[in-house]
Amino acid sequence: MKINATILGQTISFFLFVFFCAKYIWPNIIRSIKIRQEEIDKSFKLAKNIKIRSLEIEKIAQNKINMANKKAIKILENAQSDRILILEAAILNAEQKRKVIVAEGIKKLNLKKNKILTDLQKETSNLSIFIAKKILKEYVKKNNVNKIFEKKFKI
Repeated sequence: MKINATILGQTISFFLFVFFCAKYIWPNIIRSIKIRQEEIDKSFKLAKNIKIRSLEIEKIAQNKINMANKKAIKILENAQSDRILILEAAILNAEQKRKVIVAEGIKKLNLKKNKILTDLQKETSNLSIFIAKKILKEYVKKNNVNKIFEKKFKI
């Protein structure tokens, strides 16, 4: 194979192209690659930081949720004890009212009983007086008749 002017020209052109690329294009490409690598590194670091921060936030949120659950349980326990106290107070109040109502009922019944007894005594005394009058009238009538018979017949 012979080295001729074409190959020599292509070789010179190639070296000039390589020199031109090495001098003007390659540094820009390397700089772009380095900038991109730095951006990627920053993104990875930022992603790590975000992941760490999100884990911290998740722990904080979980702690707050646990605290809220504990508060809710305490509130429910307090509500339960308040409910029991309110029910006991209501039961005592109802019991007192029941006693008052029963006492008033007994009082009314005693008053009615006394009134009925009084009415019955009046009725009995009136009836006794009526019967005594009837008996006396009959007795007086018999005695008068006997006296009349005795006077007329002198028995």
